[in-house]
Formats: sequence, structure tokens, C-alpha cells
Amino acid sequence: MSSKQKSNGRLSLGNLILIILAIINITLYLIVQRKELNDYISDIEYRTGIPLLLIIKLGLLALCVYWAFYFLIKIYKNIKKPDLSQPARVYQTSTFPKLPPENDTKKIIKFIIKEKTINKEKLINKFGYSETKAEQYIELLASAFYIELYPPIIPFANDKLFSISSNGRQYAIDNNLD
Repeated sequence: MSSKQKSNGRLSLGNLILIILAIINITLYLIVQRKELNDYISDIEYRTGIPLLLIIKLGLLALCVYWAFYFLIKIYKNIKKPDLSQPARVYQTSTFPKLPPENDTKKIIKFIIKEKTINKEKLINKFGYSETKAEQYIELLASAFYIELYPPIIPFANDKLFSISSNGRQYAIDNNLD
């Protein structure tokens, strides 16, 4: 086995040693915080003139920071990076309503421009769609024209030009066209 292979979730000897050293480091810091030891170290500081307590605390703090960065770097290296050589996945939803055929779309848009409203009943009567299909087309066309769906009869603000695109097809229909 090479050293680069993963250990299948088990702790390696190196990681175990690092964890034990981190526990010892935290224990030493807690011991230094005790009053009796603090008084003893303060007495030594007074006699020698060296700020021993400060040196010990800063050293322990430096060790804690070192181990924290070490573990963060180790975790960061184990994060799986995306494979940019593969194309991105595209997910398609089957519930999104499709536009009616090209000729029907032109007729519906002309009809909507002529009537100046989107009305489910008129669409059903004029084109013979089922109620669900008419609702889907109304919802899709309304979202293409950026208008609200409620109330069910909506006047258009501008009757000059409307456009809708589906699968790269563009439709631009003038109100004056028959």
C-alpha cells in the first residue's frame, strides 16, 4: 500500500499522535491556569526577572494555533474538488409546460393581442384545448409577457409588439397583423 491511499475511516498513527499532543497541549494550558502553579511561576518570575508565565501562555497559544491550522489544512486537502474537465450536468424537469406548436403560438399571441386579454375560456373555445393545457399555455405566455395571472382577465398595457422565445425561436407579432 502506498502512503497516499486512504485509511478507510480508521485513525492512522500520525493522526492519533496529533490528537494526543492536542489533548496534552490543552491539559497544560489548563494546569497553567491553576492558582497554585500560577503563584509558583510568579515567584520565579519575581526572582529571575523573566516573564515566564507570559512565555508559557504564549507558547501554548502558539501551539494551539499551529494545531488548529494543521487540522484545517488537512481537512481542506481532503475536500473533493469538482472535476472541471467534465461538462456540467443539466437536469430537465418534465413538469414544466411546453409551448404549443409554432403555428399555434403565433395564433394564440395574435388572438391575445387582438382581444387584449388572456382568458382561459376564450382560449378553450377558440382553439379547442383542454382546460389543463389552456391553463399551462396561459401561465407560460403570461410569464413570457411578465404579467400577473390573477384576476383571470388581464388587459395588456402595450399592444404594439410582443415577443416570446422557445428553444431559440423568436416571435415578434405586431397588433396590425392579421
